Amino acid sequence: MARRDKYDINKIRSQVKKKIGKHTDPTEFKPPKAEEGKPAIQFRFFILPPFGVGDELATGPAEQTMEDFFLRNGSHYMDNKRIGCPRVINDGKCGICQHGFDLMGETAVKEERAAIAKRLLPGTYYMVNIYFPNIDKNPEELRGQVRWYNCPKTVFDMWEACLFRDDDGGDPQEPLPFGVFYDEEDAYLFRLEVVKQGQGNNYGKSMFFLTESFQSVPIAGKAGKPDQPKIDEILAKRHDLFDKIPDVIDADIDRIVRNLTGEETGSGFDADETKPGKAKAETQKAKEDTKKDKKKGLKPNVSESSSKPAAEPSPEPAEPVAGEIPVDEAPDEAPDEAPDEAPDEAPDEQPRDDDDVDALLDQLGD
Repeated sequence: MARRDKYDINKIRSQVKKKIGKHTDPTEFKPPKAEEGKPAIQFRFFILPPFGVGDELATGPAEQTMEDFFLRNGSHYMDNKRIGCPRVINDGKCGICQHGFDLMGETAVKEERAAIAKRLLPGTYYMVNIYFPNIDKNPEELRGQVRWYNCPKTVFDMWEACLFRDDDGGDPQEPLPFGVFYDEEDAYLFRLEVVKQGQGNNYGKSMFFLTESFQSVPIAGKAGKPDQPKIDEILAKRHDLFDKIPDVIDADIDRIVRNLTGEETGSGFDADETKPGKAKAETQKAKEDTKKDKKKGLKPNVSESSSKPAAEPSPEPAEPVAGEIPVDEAPDEAPDEAPDEAPDEAPDEQPRDDDDVDALLDQLGD
């Protein structure tokens, strides 16, 4: 034990946590950041069905059952690490969120409330398994791959609209997707389209691709002729999403709340952030940020899920019809290194969209 005394264990732990926080999971799909004036970035994938206990996954048999095809999640980014939010993950109580709601309740200015939400409240994401078919519309490194994707509200809203739609709308020229879209033998191909808007990505042009001749297809094989062995192989490569959900650490949440409310100091927050019961520091910063944005010609709270229309993408060739989606060859092994992608940013550095802020404000009540 004497030799161990020469190490500063707290310093080592801090450094390890920081490095782990920047780790990129090669099994995660993260759309790259779109660039101003460049053509839209596009990906095609199938959303895969949920797994149950005993189902074979990439890491072995599943130990839990997914009740839905997604896992809702969100995390706070504080003290250089992500902390799972119990309010978003399991509808529990979260002291950090409550502190944010308390501060938001002290001002009626939307921009100021939005700034507080951006700093203290997590965005809500929806984690799913997705499969990229082996078609030339997908980047070569993704073809035949199963990845997990933590999609934003904009994209999830499109999937939810499909689930709650009862028919295709009756127009054979522009049919609408409806019902369950993730059945492995009867799935819709989803096109994720990424363009730059404001400070972040916008996914508003994404859609399930449908035409009179292209409806739903198996995730492997051709329309009406599913390749069952290949389908089973794809499903066995799903990732255990429960292992990807950020941990809810009650002790860390309690400590951060004590710091934010001024009961405890020294956890990496500025003095203004620890003043109890007042929104003055938060709202003043919001006003300054808003003035800066106006000088730059930016609108506050613009993000990937803004409801305003994105720039029109460049024209592209028509999508393949169902029978032209090839039966994939055996999927390539996962690459040794993750493809180039945007760095993992802290949630409080990402722009928050108006819809998300409005949803949070609704939780304040009267």
